[in-house]
Amino acid sequence: MRKNATGIALLLLTGLLTFMIAGFLSTDADRIPRSTAALEKQERKAEARRAAEAGSISEEPHLDWYILPRTLNADRSISQGLHQGLEHVAFQRQAPSLRKAQLANSWTFVGPDDIGGRIRVIKYHPTDASIVYAGSASGGVFKSTDGGDHWRAMSDQLPTLAIGHLAIDRTNPEHIYAGTGEGSFNWDKVYGDGLYRSTDGGENWVNIMRDVVNEQDFAINHVELHPTNSDYIYAAATYGGATGGLIRSTDGGENWSTVLNGPVRDVLLDPNNPDRVYVAMGYRNGRSSNGIYLSEQKGDRWTFNKLQNNLPDPDSIGNVAMDASISQPGTFVVAMQRAPKHAPTDRQDFLGVYVTTDYGETWTRTPGSSQSNMREILRSQGDYNLFVRFHPEDHNTIFIGGIHSWRSTD
Repeated sequence: MRKNATGIALLLLTGLLTFMIAGFLSTDADRIPRSTAALEKQERKAEARRAAEAGSISEEPHLDWYILPRTLNADRSISQGLHQGLEHVAFQRQAPSLRKAQLANSWTFVGPDDIGGRIRVIKYHPTDASIVYAGSASGGVFKSTDGGDHWRAMSDQLPTLAIGHLAIDRTNPEHIYAGTGEGSFNWDKVYGDGLYRSTDGGENWVNIMRDVVNEQDFAINHVELHPTNSDYIYAAATYGGATGGLIRSTDGGENWSTVLNGPVRDVLLDPNNPDRVYVAMGYRNGRSSNGIYLSEQKGDRWTFNKLQNNLPDPDSIGNVAMDASISQPGTFVVAMQRAPKHAPTDRQDFLGVYVTTDYGETWTRTPGSSQSNMREILRSQGDYNLFVRFHPEDHNTIFIGGIHSWRSTD
């Protein structure tokens, strides 16, 4: 009996002490003044809540600005990325070579100006140049119907807003294809979930790869349609950047098969013979499979041959971009990033520009590739800032995009 009484007394004493300590801590916390910054933050939150209730702003602006999609696949926080971005902007403003007064060309910004993210691709309507589509790395598909003066977002309701490439069916320009995901190694990349098709000029979209994509880090880097038979669709895909393949459909997207395995960064159909399919494979840090491949049978599996005559050692090749001349049959150009492990410095990762005039049988490294001012045109960003195009009417004029834009007229 005495033991029970003692136990009850101890329990009561413990409860009383706990109550007194909790009250003391609570009272003590109430006496601590809140900082001015904390009060300002609290007031901003209250203002945001009132504005959301009034309908003047979104209740979830962080979703509207696509922070969540970018954060889920990022290795660094948004604040870190913002800090580094501001540092880079400050550097650009201080660099004399980047000041507008020093630039030879005159450019006018035409948008879109309501969403961040790199523009990955621009496509014009084949018969109406006032209709333009733009795909952003993290902002979706935009459309202009007045040559770029005004833009409208066309894909805000899709599960992903990361656009890797766009394609327009020349036989039916209302049919637009949007490949999703970024197939690069940049830390803030956003992965995709397949290939979307719109049959009404971008108003509505359907994922025609829904049952194909099993990889969480899937990305489509380039999309091509056969110009006379749009049942043939080619998608250059990577999975996390290290592997992937050329995925092809021969029935308008109903069924798909991988016809070439590896990290495919680009696919190109010969404009004079679209049954000839060129593929660029480019794992960023070099690999024996990197390089250019050609199939002369619409990309059928086991029909690809690797083109190697006078091209660099595959292990030294990183990302690869290519184009075909419309004005000069058989002439192709390839721009290559140097694999970082073979680069003299982080900033010197440009490997060169290579041209062929015999459909890829032999290649020549252009003399301009060795210019001293060309060494740092990529500045360690060649894995996602690499672009090359011929002038449509002059095969001697070639444009390269890296950190800046370059042009050769010879």
